[in-house]
Amino acid sequence: MGLPVLLALVACAPGVISRPVKPGTTAQPKLVQQIALPAQPSAATVLEGRVFAAAGDRVYYLDGRSGCERWSFQAGAPIATNIVIAAVRAGRYALLFADTAGQLYAVDMDSKRVVYQVALPGKPAGAMTYRDMHLYVPTEVGTVSYLADLGTEASRSKERPTSAPRSNVLADRDGFRVAREGSTLLISVAD
Repeated sequence: MGLPVLLALVACAPGVISRPVKPGTTAQPKLVQQIALPAQPSAATVLEGRVFAAAGDRVYYLDGRSGCERWSFQAGAPIATNIVIAAVRAGRYALLFADTAGQLYAVDMDSKRVVYQVALPGKPAGAMTYRDMHLYVPTEVGTVSYLADLGTEASRSKERPTSAPRSNVLADRDGFRVAREGSTLLISVAD
C-alpha cells in the first residue's frame, strides 16, 4: 500500500476501515470503496455524494468518493428502518430513522445534533416513507404519521405494512450505488 493511500486511511475517522478499489477491477458502475463496518449494514441513503449508512446501533456519515467517516451517531438500539432525509427547522435537513427499541430519531445531517427523539407506539415494522412533509412509520400496531419537521404525531391508522423483500443494494441515487456484502459496505460510482 502506497504512502498516500495509507495517509488517506489514517485521515479517516477510526470507526471504519476504508479500502479504495484498484481502477479497472469491476464493471459499471465502478466500485470505489469497500468499507468494513462493525456490523452488517442495514440501511443507506445518498445525497449529493454523501452516504448515510446504518449498521448495528450506529448511523455513519461517509464521503462517497473517499469513504472517510465524517461522523457517526449511536442510537439506543440497532437501527430497524431505512434512513429518510427530510427538511426540518430553519432550512436544515435531518436523517430520520427508528431503532428496534421503538425510538424515532431526527438527527441533523451536518452536525449530528439530535433535532428530536420520539417514542413510537410500537416497534417499527417496515420501511418508512416521506411525502408532503409527513413521515409515515409502520409499526406493529399500525402506521403512524408524524410531521417530519417537528416530530409531532399527525395521525394513526390500523393499516399493517407489507414487508418488502430484502436486497443487498441499500441505495441507488445521484450516481452512487451502496450495497452490502456481509459487514462490508460497497460504494460504487457511475462515471
